[in-house]
Parts: sequence; structure tokens; C-alpha cells
Amino acid sequence: KVESGNSGVIIKWDAFEGAELYRVFYKTGANSWKSLGDTASTSFTHADAPYDTECRYTVRCVDKNGNFTSDYDKTGYLNTRLKNPTLKSATLMNYFIGVSWDKVSGAKAYRVYIKGGQYTSWTWIYDCDTNYIDVDAGLLELESNTKYSFTVRCLDDLKGDRLVSGYDTKGVSVKYYESPFIYGLVCTGDGIEIYWDEVEGVSKYRVFEWRDGGWKKLTDLENTAILVTGLSSGSLYRFTIRGLDSKGDFITPYDSYGRMVRWYSSPKETTYNVKTITESIEREARSLGFCADSEAEIDPDEIHYFMLDSTAFYYDADDINEPIQKKSYNVIGELAKKIERNGEPVSNYCFSIEAEADEYDEIWFYIVYMRRADAD
Repeated sequence: KVESGNSGVIIKWDAFEGAELYRVFYKTGANSWKSLGDTASTSFTHADAPYDTECRYTVRCVDKNGNFTSDYDKTGYLNTRLKNPTLKSATLMNYFIGVSWDKVSGAKAYRVYIKGGQYTSWTWIYDCDTNYIDVDAGLLELESNTKYSFTVRCLDDLKGDRLVSGYDTKGVSVKYYESPFIYGLVCTGDGIEIYWDEVEGVSKYRVFEWRDGGWKKLTDLENTAILVTGLSSGSLYRFTIRGLDSKGDFITPYDSYGRMVRWYSSPKETTYNVKTITESIEREARSLGFCADSEAEIDPDEIHYFMLDSTAFYYDADDINEPIQKKSYNVIGELAKKIERNGEPVSNYCFSIEAEADEYDEIWFYIVYMRRADAD
């Protein structure tokens, strides 16, 4: 086994029965084999191995007098030592930390490591073939108000396991904070009560409302709840929260979609039959050819959401600022057209539908359509 590290190129081999010493050789191009030195162990470091140069390595047994006692691999093991990736930044985003670095000439893939919090030493977390990656804070169970560092090494292949560079021992760092999570939107006769989780390390919270195509500040406060008043009955409202430090600077990311609720000055009777709408959409989906196999393997990168409220407007979860169309029974048909426009059969997709009511009986249908991972 041959791999590159900060100390040079490390050559490792299996012990050979009866061997007293091992002599390590290397060569570049069509040149002759050159001795690097003798060792009694089964590893050797070529400390001054050249960068960006193909080197071949081989090992031969010798006795204490320097006489050869074995043959050797005349082809040798090929390795190219690459320069360490130059790290650029670690950026805190909503639920992720974005880590970037400069591309390394000759690198086919990269291995990303993390250190900090529960990760007391450099720990391998991802392999990728790009020079940027989103680190999933939830998957790695990162702790809020904690500094994390990241570093990167080059790999010889995305599916391989051979390291061909060293790494920046300091890494790039960022202090991770969770996004304030809104767990409650409660409509009352006075307005909308917003409740969110406390985030460790945050001094104040800034509440935003979506208006005129962007997030607009409502207020800053230390509490984790607020009553928003002065609302218009029947209107849809959308909120998000972001944490501030003692200087008033942002230190947390935020939920860019936010959470929504429609507010009425008095309770509103629903005029929709949930069972009828659900059955109608399911029936139309089957007639259009959507996969009905509930056991189908789903591609996690191809899951899409649509929402339909009781006023018959439906919303694409990728752009939920405005309703798309006032046709409640045409949702699945529109999805089918969208899939076919992308050149795929509808049968490549499965779907599910659920209904949920808020305190004012405002019905929301959550329609999820998912690409099958085993689809052609």
C-alpha cells in the first residue's frame, strides 16, 4: 500500500518470512531504481517525494550485510503525490455548513474531515468529486454554540480509499448555531402567536414576515414567543426567525421558507370534504400512471412537495410565495405534465397525499411525489 501524507509518501507492505531487513526503492519515468534506505519494519516514508510526479516504489529483502535475499516487483507500485488542498471557507447556512477549497490538479476526488465538539480528532465524514460540500448538521448531530473545523485530503478515486495528499492541519473553522425552529403558529382572535425553540448562545431573536417578495423585519426580542397583531382576515402569513449576538449581528442561519398560516378574525367553517378530495386525487394519480408500489425505493434527492389549501389554491414547495392555480382537482395532472416535459414516464414516480387542519379548520393537503431510485 502506498499513500501520501503530510510527512511524505508512506509505503507499507506485508512481512516476509525470514527477512532481516527491507530495502525500499523508487524511480521516476524510465529512470533506474534508486534506493531510499533500509528498514526492519514493514513501512517506510519517502519524506522528500516530489509533488505532481509519477513515482514507482518496490521493496526487496536484504540481510544484515546488505545482500539481497529475495526478488522484487519489477513493475512497482505507482503513486503521484499531490499538493495539499488549499482550504477557502466554512460558511454557516440553514441546517448545513458549506465547506469549500481550491481544486487540486490531478485530484479525482476529495475526503472531508471534521473536528470539534464530540469529534475530538480529525474524523472522516464525506467523500466527493467537487471542491465544495454541504455538511449536514443534523446528520452529524452538531452541537449549537460550538466551533467546528474542517479539512480535506485528495483521493485517487471517488470509489477508492487511497489518499494521495496531505492536509491542512489547522483546517477552516466556523461556530455552529442552530436555526431558531418555529414549532407553533397559533391563531387567536387578536392575531397570530409564534413560538420557537431557544438557541444556546443567542442574545436576541429577530422576527421576520414575508412581504413584497422578501423577508421584512418585525421586531427584535429576547423571548421565544410573540403575538403578531394588525392582521387582515383571510390573509396568508409567513414568518421566520434569526438569532443575534449581543452586538445585534446575525449569528444563526434561518429557515428560508419559513412557516405559514392563514389568519381569520373569527373561526371559519370548512366547505371541503377531505375524504372526497383525497380519493379524487388518488384516483386521478392512478389513472395517469403514477407508481402505486408503496415498497418502491425512493431517490432521496428527488422528493417534491405540493400543498393545497381549502380555498383551492395550491403551492409548489420550491416557490410558495404565490399560489399557482385555482384548480384543486388538477394538481396531479399538472405534476404529470411537469414530469413528462422533463422527458420521463409518469410511472417513474410514486406519490402520497395527507390532509391536515389547523385550529380554524383550514385544510392543507400535503402532496408528495417521489422519483423511484430503480426507475430507468
